[in-house]
Amino acid sequence: MIESIRRILVISIRVLKILWKLNPLHVALRLFLMGLEIASTLLLTYFGAQAIGRLADALSGGASTEKEIITSLALSTTFILLSKIAWAFLTYLERVSYYSLTRWAEIQYKEKLSEIDTEYLENRKFMDQANKVNDRLEWAISAFNINVFLFIHEIVKLVSIVYFVAQAIWWAIPLIIAMSIPNFLANTKASKLKWGIWQKKGSEYHTYYGITWLFRRQADLQEIKILNSSKYLLKNVAEKLLLKFNNEQVKAIRKFLPVSLLSTLIESSGVLVISIWLLKRTLDGALTLTSFSFLTGLVDRFNGTMQQFLGTMTRMYEQSQYIEDFYSILATEPKLKKPDTGHKIPSSSVPRVEFVNVSFKYPGTEKYIFRGLNLTIESGQDVALVGPNGAGKTTIIKLLLRLYDPTSGSILINGVDLKQVDIETWYENISAMLQHFNHYPLTLQDNIKLGRKQKKSKEQLQYAIKMAGLESMINEAPKGLSTYLDPAFEDSIEPSGGQWQRVALARSFYRQTNMLILDEPTSAIDSVAEAEIFDRIFKEHQTGRTTLIISHRFNTVRNADVIYVLDKGKVVEKGSHDELLINKSTYKKMFDAQAKGYK
Repeated sequence: MIESIRRILVISIRVLKILWKLNPLHVALRLFLMGLEIASTLLLTYFGAQAIGRLADALSGGASTEKEIITSLALSTTFILLSKIAWAFLTYLERVSYYSLTRWAEIQYKEKLSEIDTEYLENRKFMDQANKVNDRLEWAISAFNINVFLFIHEIVKLVSIVYFVAQAIWWAIPLIIAMSIPNFLANTKASKLKWGIWQKKGSEYHTYYGITWLFRRQADLQEIKILNSSKYLLKNVAEKLLLKFNNEQVKAIRKFLPVSLLSTLIESSGVLVISIWLLKRTLDGALTLTSFSFLTGLVDRFNGTMQQFLGTMTRMYEQSQYIEDFYSILATEPKLKKPDTGHKIPSSSVPRVEFVNVSFKYPGTEKYIFRGLNLTIESGQDVALVGPNGAGKTTIIKLLLRLYDPTSGSILINGVDLKQVDIETWYENISAMLQHFNHYPLTLQDNIKLGRKQKKSKEQLQYAIKMAGLESMINEAPKGLSTYLDPAFEDSIEPSGGQWQRVALARSFYRQTNMLILDEPTSAIDSVAEAEIFDRIFKEHQTGRTTLIISHRFNTVRNADVIYVLDKGKVVEKGSHDELLINKSTYKKMFDAQAKGYK
């Protein structure tokens, strides 16, 4: 129980600090309105009890007048209205805070995911945790935003009620608290059971969510329709996964039910004992009807507020477990250490890249992709990497982009170890189009301009469009460059796979950097257009730039200055296209096998 309260308090302080930073005025207003609501509640209870007492006095021939009774009722009604007004404004401010806090959390979370090492993103345990946060973050942090103020509100209200009740029946307070503890412990246990289900079955829920998400996108629905797989995906996969998850939840609720009923019975018995004692005291003449009404009203409110308080704590405990994981991800430390004062790559530099005796295996595995790899890309040179799948071509690019560090050996950029290079200036000097590039739901123009944050001239935009061969796509688009590449928008288009590759290529060309890295950049583009694009790359884009290309199509790399042939993590051959065709090389065998398909 102590640990549960500690966790709630720690998370509460963190969330309150964020809310204060986002909008201090709203936090102050919420606290003021809560104070107003508490004062109104106490006063409406008092004047309501006073009205009942005066009415009873008048009916029994006492001195109370009609005017006094109406005054008490009017004051009670006024404070009821004031309490409702305070709640209405509190609800409004809760909603505003919900939007701002959710927005903050989403941006912080996504920013962190974009910054952390690739090793984490390919780690199953970390991604399980990240997926749980992603699936429940908006609910957890927005609900906690409401509950943290309810928590404060209920504490202040409890203290206020205690002040009045303790003067007449001091023992009622510890009795109600003691009788409420079993219910709190039972609900906390239930929250732990629910969290345990997410820990154990959360990946199944995430898979369910991923499958149902396919039914929201037009392109995904088309394939589902053609395969006639909707019933299978929904009934045999999604529904079964959700059923497993729900069954675990039902088991937890069923297990918790007897304990919940017993704890509720214990809690109610405490109020019953106090009410009987107050009634007896009133019948004995020790309490007036006004005092009886006021005290029973306060005891009832204390019990209700106590249950709300403990219920709020239980909900906060459940939500805090998700938020704790959220903060755990935000606190993730990079494993790829940046140098304190990294070597800056000047924008005028045309990179020379050298892999020196590089060995590498992916974290958590024992299989080496490379052992003692040596490979050089001279400044201004066009280099191609070819070889069968699994040869290590894409891994070379990952190392060159410093998504991973070599297990041993060094990667030198202009003679400087990449680990000592200022990574931001390195990224500013390279354009990289990877196999898996993003489809941004933005306009065509914005999709291209994402390649460079700084504003560039119209000529550079037109250059990127020309290099990628995007002219016809732009001319046919309803709004030209202002056309959204997402069917959710009016007058939008949904590009084909080849068109998306052209857009991604244009994004790379728009960066206008001194090194271009392309990993299977035209795999979805027809052969004629592909030949035109590579012709432009080697003839127009190469001047004064270093280029590294991976491709399985040999006609696209034949104009490279140097072709490295990789197999099983080793460089087995090196040379120009013509040099490699002279002997009965691995390259010649692969080239002839591919050429045979065109005959």
